[in-house]
Amino acid sequence: MKIVVLAGGISTERDVSLSSGRGVYNALKERGHQVIRHTIALAHGLGMEVLAEGVEEKEQVDILKGMDCDEIQGFYYSRPLPYEEFCKIEISR
Repeated sequence: MKIVVLAGGISTERDVSLSSGRGVYNALKERGHQVIRHTIALAHGLGMEVLAEGVEEKEQVDILKGMDCDEIQGFYYSRPLPYEEFCKIEISR
């Protein structure tokens, strides 16, 4: 999972890679949660939004929602889609 801190109104992203694989995520469980929680709080305190990328499991979604993460994306919701296919899904909603 990767946390991307988005500067409000600015099109550039500053990536903060907190853990890059399931092994690292599992090994850091509680300490990793503290790092993520405080990173989200810091970004919000600076008026930034936070996007979590690479989320694959419901447990991760629930944890991130509980930490007030602004946006969550990853295989849990959908595999990467071509633009045209994505537009078809969005139009049908």
